[in-house]
Amino acid sequence: PKKVSTPLVRAVFRERSALRRRIFCNVKVYLIGRLWFPMRAFSITPVLLGLLFSIEGFANKTSADEPSLIRVPVVGPQSRVVETGRAWVYHVVIPWERLAQVAERYGVSEEEIREWNGLPADRHPLRVDMTLRILARKFPPPRNSLTHVVGENESWESVAKRYGRTAAELKLWNVQHARRKLKPDIALQIWMDSSLPGLGSGQKGRLIEPIPVPDGGLSVGRPVKGRLENGVALPPSELYTIRIPHHAYGTSYAVRNIQKAISSFRYQSGFKGEIIISDLSRKGGRRLPPHRSHQAGRDVDIWLPAMPHVRPGKKPDYDEVDWHAAWLLINAFADTGAVKRIYLDRKVFKRLRRASKAFGASWQAYQNLVGGSSLVWHQPGHESHIHVRFRCSAQADRCRD
Repeated sequence: PKKVSTPLVRAVFRERSALRRRIFCNVKVYLIGRLWFPMRAFSITPVLLGLLFSIEGFANKTSADEPSLIRVPVVGPQSRVVETGRAWVYHVVIPWERLAQVAERYGVSEEEIREWNGLPADRHPLRVDMTLRILARKFPPPRNSLTHVVGENESWESVAKRYGRTAAELKLWNVQHARRKLKPDIALQIWMDSSLPGLGSGQKGRLIEPIPVPDGGLSVGRPVKGRLENGVALPPSELYTIRIPHHAYGTSYAVRNIQKAISSFRYQSGFKGEIIISDLSRKGGRRLPPHRSHQAGRDVDIWLPAMPHVRPGKKPDYDEVDWHAAWLLINAFADTGAVKRIYLDRKVFKRLRRASKAFGASWQAYQNLVGGSSLVWHQPGHESHIHVRFRCSAQADRCRD
């Protein structure tokens, strides 16, 4: 047979071989179920067996959902080998990524990566979602996955140009479509660098001080049936963009903490993109259609940080959100101690969890912030913006949570 000469064609053959192995395994499990359980219940038994045998594989697959870069503490013997300007990071392999690409991304050699991770030297050792421990010299941004649905007259080259990638990269990430011309409605997976500086680099943003606001802005009643007394306007600032100025009034407590949270986020993350404030309340509160809440000056809608390719001023789709930056923004509001609740659609919780891994957040730390009775609650329709609700201030004796 003719020798396979390109990585792309080899990738296609590997994908087909893996598919054949999965089909063979499923058929084998089904037949075993038929032989072991010949009674009437046999029709569901093979399915249950298949689920049983696949639990371990599923857990291994989902343990590292998204390629990320995680700075980890250097302790014990490691601390003696860390040079100035270097830090230990974790890298999770994306589809069809080569060891040479990973080495070049972090400014190290292939031999070093093999040594640090006990990889064999005689074959290609990487697989998707494999985690590598690297003592990096370079600190690239973490990467987010997005989905592009092919439109009319689009080609590999035009899609690649739109996202600043190469056609070869797109074909490697979407090997199942690589050998054919693109057709409308095909979904392509694309990996994009975050807007954040490289994790592990220690790079900070510019410190922008909040603008002082007057006292006296108080919430009366509840968020869904209340009013705003002496409403305070959110002042124009470099920290954010106010979308509708006459919908940007709140309590003194809320306005101060909005500025405090976004100032901290920009400094700690180095994020330079837009943060758009959508709606707070009217100057006197009361109804603010189409919202049911936003009546008492304690609720604010904030568009989540967008990926670099998103046009300024456009609300991102949830697939265009920079989820690494979003994780830091949510944490900045949580750290104020002034927030009662943050609303976000549960359909994007998985993306937020993936991003949290890039910052070393454990599952317990994530659960303390997201889901259940924690700070971040599910609210349908909040896929690319957060709804932040602040607590009643100590001075607002007529405010009700």
